[in-house]
Amino acid sequence: MSDDSFLAEKVPEWSNDAQMSILFAPFPDDPTTVDPDTWKESWEPRVAFWKSLLVRYLVDHHMIVARKSDMTLTRFRRKGMVPLGLEFIFKELARSGEIVPLDVFQQACLSSLSGSAGWGSWVAQPLVWMFKRLTLTKKPAVPAPPPASPRRDRPPAILLHPGASVPGTPTRRTQATPGTPTSITTAASVSMTTSTSDEKLVCVPVVKEYAERLLEHYRQKQTTFTDLILTHAELNDQGWIPPTLPRLAPEDVPLVVMSLVRDHEATVVQIPGGADELGEAEIEQQAIRLSLAPGKAPRDPAPIDGQVAAVKRALCNLERRQANLLEQAQALGEKVRRLARQSRPLALVALRRQRAVMKVAEKEGGSLANLQDVLLHIQSAKGDQEVCRHSLS
Repeated sequence: MSDDSFLAEKVPEWSNDAQMSILFAPFPDDPTTVDPDTWKESWEPRVAFWKSLLVRYLVDHHMIVARKSDMTLTRFRRKGMVPLGLEFIFKELARSGEIVPLDVFQQACLSSLSGSAGWGSWVAQPLVWMFKRLTLTKKPAVPAPPPASPRRDRPPAILLHPGASVPGTPTRRTQATPGTPTSITTAASVSMTTSTSDEKLVCVPVVKEYAERLLEHYRQKQTTFTDLILTHAELNDQGWIPPTLPRLAPEDVPLVVMSLVRDHEATVVQIPGGADELGEAEIEQQAIRLSLAPGKAPRDPAPIDGQVAAVKRALCNLERRQANLLEQAQALGEKVRRLARQSRPLALVALRRQRAVMKVAEKEGGSLANLQDVLLHIQSAKGDQEVCRHSLS
């Protein structure tokens, strides 16, 4: 739905020039200087109008992240005029924890996790951004850097948003609104007082909406414990998003994951060993494990979780590699048919190349089958373990 259609359909006041001229006026610099009765009668309805409109707009458009300048200068422009009081409204929304600065959201979520057991064990090497583009070609081997000492103040890379700063020291935990990441309401209020006009803002209700859809998707399809272990490729593929919701920008997926981990619906799983040959050697891969049911906190990561994540990561990379090879073979087949009418020798060259590519694709298919067997054996062994455990209890 376009901005004009949304405002015309969802905001009856938008067509009333007299009302909108009042609503577009700036708010007092210091509300405490306004008579309380005057504030309650004249200003509170305007605050409620804009708070409701901003949240409804982002929820209706399924926008997890929005730029403050875009919201202030573009989205609500009317007859050449822009609302002059939105900076005040952003501060009010930050206090309630509904729309908060991106850095504050990330740091508050990570702060709520910093005291949990095993934080340092999640990270054995310096972290880099999770969602860098993976290459499908082998890279020249480079000496691996010596492993760094585990640091308890380094968050898991799978939780980091490229647009937010990496917190060096976790923020102090404070009481927050239920359902809102810890310390968001306090930290956001401070941040908003010095915020810039181009700052990125996070709409917490939209983050929650996508987090609920992810949980619902995988819990419904879950048949074995391996279905609840998700690699970054599975998360970024966004097959868990229903057709009724738009796909997310890749850099917004960590915000959904961060919300799940903060709400104890998921835990971070470290994949053992280095990155496989199809990925970038410097990236330390991580995955998440979802809880089995709502309100049931996931158990601490076990070694088997990391092994499953490693197998699933390799499967995703091989599937992607095989898909690319099949596309190349299809393109070469079309080239063969085209050249057959022009030059038989060139057509034979293209045909040999197509057969070579198909042989490689077949080998990749064999590797895929082997890895799928490995995953089935892991599932079977885990099932046998559970049966034995229940028999002895």
